[in-house]
Amino acid sequence: MSIKEINVSQPWFDYIKLGKKTIEGRLNKGMFSQLKKDDIIKFVNKDEHVIVRVEKIQYYDSFFQYLTLEGLERTLPDVYTIEEGINIYYKYYTKEQEKEYRILAISIELVDD
Repeated sequence: MSIKEINVSQPWFDYIKLGKKTIEGRLNKGMFSQLKKDDIIKFVNKDEHVIVRVEKIQYYDSFFQYLTLEGLERTLPDVYTIEEGINIYYKYYTKEQEKEYRILAISIELVDD
């Protein structure tokens, strides 16, 4: 088991902390490609953090597939259309990166700090 520290922006950090966002989407590259079930993630935003455990990892070919199959409620709370969700991810990643690396759906569970 390893512990990874990952920065996450608002409002997504608060949704994770509240237990509303239970799936984190990232590209399958770098340290994310090495995540495994039961790894511990320390999500950080400024001077706050929240600790979660990886329950499961799924792989998807596109943000469309990821958001459609995992559902907006668990991936991007308070986002109401798949198109809006895809556009949020394209603020962080390019279409070329999406095709090259694929998408990780990281199912997470809050753990006591």
